[in-house]
Amino acid sequence: MEEFKLIPIPVEDYDALDINADTVLETRVTDGGALIIRVVSEEDLYDLVCSSNCECCPMTNSKIK
Repeated sequence: MEEFKLIPIPVEDYDALDINADTVLETRVTDGGALIIRVVSEEDLYDLVCSSNCECCPMTNSKIK
């Protein structure tokens, strides 16, 4: 399992994205050092790689918009 650190997100941004406990987020860091956080849509799931390990899958209990 990957380790995580919490970062504060301004409440206006959090609310604008309608983030909740079931929201799947994707992050990446650009070459310029910017952290990009985006909500993963149902269409985006087709691009994710499946390891066929359903017991450890973070998508099992998520409710994609």
